[in-house]
Amino acid sequence: MELLGRNFQEDKLHDAIEQLTPAQQGLVHKICFEGYSVNECAEMLGVDGSAVSHRLARIKKSLKKYL
Repeated sequence: MELLGRNFQEDKLHDAIEQLTPAQQGLVHKICFEGYSVNECAEMLGVDGSAVSHRLARIKKSLKKYL
């Protein structure tokens, strides 16, 4: 039963991430799945670390709507 609940939650999260823009999806992937830090992502994007932090806050707010 626990496995079914986890799969449902993973599917729901995957569906929520798909609702993000491609740029937001890329940032989530780099931070959550590839293990890059905020500062590393900022350097890749050519922006300040605080800009990436703000983007992540907006992403989190968007994801809450879908979850």
